Amino acid sequence: MADNLPKAKIEAALYAAGRPLSTQDLARASGMTSIKKVIQIARSLMENVNSTFDALGVSRSATDL
Repeated sequence: MADNLPKAKIEAALYAAGRPLSTQDLARASGMTSIKKVIQIARSLMENVNSTFDALGVSRSATDL
């Protein structure tokens, strides 16, 4: 469960914000210091959400990911 905690925190932050979040925002929300790992998790979430849901989507920002 501990391995999934940062992913769950990033996912919760994205849902709760209702607006685009920067990688720094996601790092703060997850408590992570590795921006590279935050980006990996965000990309994984993006692929998962976009392949699973029709009414919901996650996209990359040109300036962040």
